[in-house]
Amino acid sequence: MKKFFLFQLFLFLSGIAFSQKTNVVLLNKDGSTLQANIERTISAVLTEFNQAHKANRKPKLDPLNVTSEGQIRLQDIWKEASLYCDKATINEYIIQTKQTSSSEKGQQVRNIPLLRKGPDGVVRTESAVFNFNSAGLLEDLYFGVDYKDYKSLSWDESNLEEFGRRQQILYVLEDFKTAYNRKDHKLIGDFLSDKALIIVGKVVKQTELSDFGRLDQSKVVLTSLKKEEYLQNLRTVFDKNGFIDVKFDGIKITQHPRYPEIYGVNLKQSWKSPGYWDEGYLFVMIDFKDENKPVIHVRAWQPYEDTISKEVVELGDIFIDRN
Repeated sequence: MKKFFLFQLFLFLSGIAFSQKTNVVLLNKDGSTLQANIERTISAVLTEFNQAHKANRKPKLDPLNVTSEGQIRLQDIWKEASLYCDKATINEYIIQTKQTSSSEKGQQVRNIPLLRKGPDGVVRTESAVFNFNSAGLLEDLYFGVDYKDYKSLSWDESNLEEFGRRQQILYVLEDFKTAYNRKDHKLIGDFLSDKALIIVGKVVKQTELSDFGRLDQSKVVLTSLKKEEYLQNLRTVFDKNGFIDVKFDGIKITQHPRYPEIYGVNLKQSWKSPGYWDEGYLFVMIDFKDENKPVIHVRAWQPYEDTISKEVVELGDIFIDRN
């Protein structure tokens, strides 16, 4: 009887773990109504995620303080995998950010632990970022970079322009990454300039004998694609795969010495889907000529195992002509 009682108690507590209320506490809130509402909104969204995951349904976001565009983005993430949080209480800090849609200031809360269960049944961990506009409405959720990468990005708040740009670079990277996870090829296209240079590395093996009578080692051939070619290929990949998991790691940001509005970002990208996985070096060149709408002019991917470090594409390899 005692064993039966303990088993029932285990089942009860397991059920709580999936449907419990998650409460978020902002450690540096300023006492304003705005930040108090943000605190309540994140708590309510996470609790709704927990309940929706347990009930195997879509989350009900209409009653919550989420913009209409934010609701679409959250539901698109949910189409690919359900989200939930197994923490009863989360203590985090709120950060002021530049709102992308205007010159006003937004608010952001990072490092929210989420569990993401895809159609393959595998549960993956994510560190979520909640973005709020100046009115305190949740306008986006995306999967953040690792905390160690975030801390390594030289956040010098004494240089406000540089600090703001690095915030935007991180926003672009994390939104770009999450767009792959939710298969949002339109947003990926919006980030790329119309004449973006897309470079894709492919491993090839020589099939004929060399002068030394043996086969040469594998070589990486770089292929250039136009924006529309790349997006069409991406749509095909999205259609063929039921679930895609993209991770970024080891981020390095470089500012161009002649054109300070141009930045290069190097990182390691891992891609996992039911029928395909790879790891590669990813490089993107971001242009802040329009501060409110930074664009990516160059995107280069090279296979991780077969690319030596001196051949990794970097900002110094790109010729820039502003004329």
